[in-house]
Amino acid sequence: MTIVCAISGEVPDDPVLSKTGYVFSRRLIEKALTENGGKCPVTGQDLDKETDLYPIHANSVVTPRPATSSSISSMLHDFQNEWDNLMLETYKLRESLTTTRAQLSQTLYQHEAACRVICRLAKERDVAVSRVRQLSTDLAKARAYAATGMEADVSVEGGAQDEAADVADGFIQEAVAVSEKLMSGRKKRKHPKLAKEDAVKAYTVQGTAEKLAQADTATPSKRRRKSASSSATVTAIDIHFQDNDRMLVGGSVGYATLYNRATKTTVCTVTHSTDKSAVTAVKLHPNEELFATGGADGNVRMWKSAKEGEWECEHAAVGNPVSMGSPVNYLEWHPT
Repeated sequence: MTIVCAISGEVPDDPVLSKTGYVFSRRLIEKALTENGGKCPVTGQDLDKETDLYPIHANSVVTPRPATSSSISSMLHDFQNEWDNLMLETYKLRESLTTTRAQLSQTLYQHEAACRVICRLAKERDVAVSRVRQLSTDLAKARAYAATGMEADVSVEGGAQDEAADVADGFIQEAVAVSEKLMSGRKKRKHPKLAKEDAVKAYTVQGTAEKLAQADTATPSKRRRKSASSSATVTAIDIHFQDNDRMLVGGSVGYATLYNRATKTTVCTVTHSTDKSAVTAVKLHPNEELFATGGADGNVRMWKSAKEGEWECEHAAVGNPVSMGSPVNYLEWHPT
């Protein structure tokens, strides 16, 4: 095995072994210790020239006698010193380059992490500002609605007191008696078309439609479809008054699906809420190509058939501002 210097990478003329376990040329290590303040150039530990450097016995080269500066031997000696200095400088530059690369890599990672944090905070700020604005608008509507409702209640209460003063006590007692009589009769009367318990037990499944409450299957993201379909449940359902094959289903992730039981196909899927709040009420129009959806966000949307296979939101109504956050539990079309 060839012994090489840890600084120059060449076979040393006067090899020494340091207590750190590295082999150096005595000339180079002494210069390095002088310049580094007694620190090992490889490990950075303290080294003493006299006690921590152990000579390694090897075949040594016989050095020529000192010559004058004009001789070839003197020039070679000067060249050797220059070469030693160059090796020391190159070694230091390599160490500095390695340290700089590590610092630059750490700085770049910190910069990337800071950019991600800034981006996330900016998004959270935008969402918070949007919610504050929406809340301010809802509060203004609630205050206006409450003020209007109080005025109406006061006027109605005053009119009712005036009318009650004009109504005879005998008429009120007669109305109460008739009401109690009719109420007791209604409780005893059975509905002529109400299905009996045995008939209900005999019901059988006529058809099954799967995954009607999930997201739109036309969405290109497979991950999104899989996530939505795994967590979606049916929260509302309505069957057409005349065409029993048409069925409208609302889901827990903000989608409503119009389904045809005869052809077993999905007519359309609409998005009631972009924040994935559940659709809590649905209603098909008995005569026109319309249907309405109500959600847990308190909003009601009316959908109209734009063209074949496509439906668009024709009207959106915000729920009662006084009951903000209350879901829509039931929908019905006005008979007129």
